[in-house]
Amino acid sequence: MAIEWRLQELMRSYQIANAYQLAMALEQELGIQISRVSLDKLLKAQPIQLRLETAQILCTLFQCPLDALL
Repeated sequence: MAIEWRLQELMRSYQIANAYQLAMALEQELGIQISRVSLDKLLKAQPIQLRLETAQILCTLFQCPLDALL
């Protein structure tokens, strides 16, 4: 079973265009800092491994269940 990485779709629905805007949204909405380099890697390719903490942070920001991200 293939896993589809849907981060860019979620970002588009929130009008977030790039890693910088995503980092700013995380900072403003959740008070969490994740480096733009790390976020850029998540945007460029489906991660081989995804930390559960990172998935939880993204799901919290986008107010979605995990299956909307994956």
